[in-house]
Amino acid sequence: MIYSNQNSIPFGRGCFLYFLQGGGLNLPLFLYIGCMKKLLLLPFILLVFACSTDETDDSDSTATTPQVETPDSDSDSDDSSSDSSSDSSSDSSSDSSSDTSTTNDDAPETWLEMYDGMVWIDVDSDDEDKYYIQFNNDTSKFMAFASKNVNSSGTPTQYCDYYVEGENDDDGDIFTIEITENTIDRLVFKYVFGDSFPEYYYFSIKDNGNLLQEWSDEGEEPEEDAVYSPLDVTFNDLEVYCD
Repeated sequence: MIYSNQNSIPFGRGCFLYFLQGGGLNLPLFLYIGCMKKLLLLPFILLVFACSTDETDDSDSTATTPQVETPDSDSDSDDSSSDSSSDSSSDSSSDSSSDTSTTNDDAPETWLEMYDGMVWIDVDSDDEDKYYIQFNNDTSKFMAFASKNVNSSGTPTQYCDYYVEGENDDDGDIFTIEITENTIDRLVFKYVFGDSFPEYYYFSIKDNGNLLQEWSDEGEEPEEDAVYSPLDVTFNDLEVYCD
């Protein structure tokens, strides 16, 4: 039997091999062997075809499989932790700086600020005669002098008056006071009564803050006039009322 076909070639006696061009290979794709008796090459041809198809599938699969990058979660976590720690440290430093600034602003810088409202009692006071002094951070009443006494008839009396910077009137007696020093360690003021020479009064702390000393200078050597100890009370607690 002879077949006439442009895509066939003789393959031994009475046999023709049919093939097609194309497909996924560059070699001819064998489809059919026109031979009735000689089929010995058919298994070999099928094996070659199967291997070629597997290689093509593997190549296509490798070329089309997308590559997925795994995010570096550890690195992101470290960066986030570092940023959080930096922000916390910055906030802490900022809060700390703010607190320090507030504390320094509130610290007393003058005598009147340091001992504002504090009451002191003369150490020579007794049951019948008590003398007090108080400082205030207010130049309109920067110092108060008070006393509680028992007169000769046994009647208790008291006296209290504020001193202001400037002109003072003590029951018709006019005198002026000028604060010349108001530091954390000392208070000094000048006292002038009428046409008399000025007197200077000094106040300072001694005995590690447990005592207040007062002395005056009238142009001669300063002399200690009084020593006071602090009291944790107010004039109202002592029932002393100043005008």
